[in-house]
Amino acid sequence: MSYRTYVNGVQIFGNNDYFEEWEEFIKSKGIEIDMDGCYYGEIDDVMSMFEVIDKITRRLIDERHQKVLNKETNFRGKPLRELTDFSDSIWLSDKTSIFLFNQRTIEDAYCFLPYQVYLAVKDIIEELDKPYANNGIYYGGFSYKLKDGKKIKVYAN
Repeated sequence: MSYRTYVNGVQIFGNNDYFEEWEEFIKSKGIEIDMDGCYYGEIDDVMSMFEVIDKITRRLIDERHQKVLNKETNFRGKPLRELTDFSDSIWLSDKTSIFLFNQRTIEDAYCFLPYQVYLAVKDIIEELDKPYANNGIYYGGFSYKLKDGKKIKVYAN
């Protein structure tokens, strides 16, 4: 059985992926985590969740960059690419299945993690008129809050 982490019913990390930053965030919200890493709870601060996801993603991009510099290879023996490098992807044509295109294009989909988390909560958040910046990271014109009476459901099992 795989360990999985969910936000509003959407699996956000890969099977058996665990991130200390996320665990610290979950604990900081008063959610108890059992010995197996399982938990269930609700979050009421969407921007702090986006911040921790951004932090995890940046770390993963940096770690992959180091592996690329060290000329490490993937399980097929091909050189690793940067998480943000899609130049090796196959081009979609009449002879390419959408499945194969998706698989090759988002093989290292962690660079899309922040957007995936956004999609998991987009129906229960609303954009504010003010820009958001924290810890020197500027989120553009995007600042969000939960809609009245809504909570973000998080769980792992």
